Amino acid sequence: MAQKLESKYSAHELLSLAIASLFGAGFLPKMPGTFGSAAALLLLLLPVSDIHIALAIAGVVGFGLGLAVVPDWCDDKCWDPSFVVIDEAVAMWLIFASPYVPHDWLWLVMGFGLFRLFDIWKPFPIGLIERRKGALAVMADDLMAGLYASVCLHLFYYLYLAVPYLYFYFYGAR
Repeated sequence: MAQKLESKYSAHELLSLAIASLFGAGFLPKMPGTFGSAAALLLLLLPVSDIHIALAIAGVVGFGLGLAVVPDWCDDKCWDPSFVVIDEAVAMWLIFASPYVPHDWLWLVMGFGLFRLFDIWKPFPIGLIERRKGALAVMADDLMAGLYASVCLHLFYYLYLAVPYLYFYFYGAR
């Protein structure tokens, strides 16, 4: 006969924990934010015709879910718990939702690296946002780091596109 397993968590809490930790990526022992960011990139493997729209939808839905589940694990009296990585995932999805940035390895590594740089460095106003408490602050500091990474990624991409034109403009076709 099968025994009923008892859990200290309800079904709602387990689902909330799965979403907040991005299905367990946040429980990896070292660098959970980095692993959560990398796990979010797995969405790029979906066989959809327009991945940009899918990433934008995932970002918006993930933001809403994050606002809903983060209070289960972090009330208004605490900061961002390390296992909560839904905020990193949402930021990564929104970085790559832009149709102007290619999804090849170079740009994925650059976007990932820029996001982690800004998420760890926390330039103004990311540091101010992170010092606030509550679900919105947990989600917003990574969204701001994602915005910084997206702007830099777009600037690098446009520079990449402009270099041949600038070369021929200044040096001509010799």
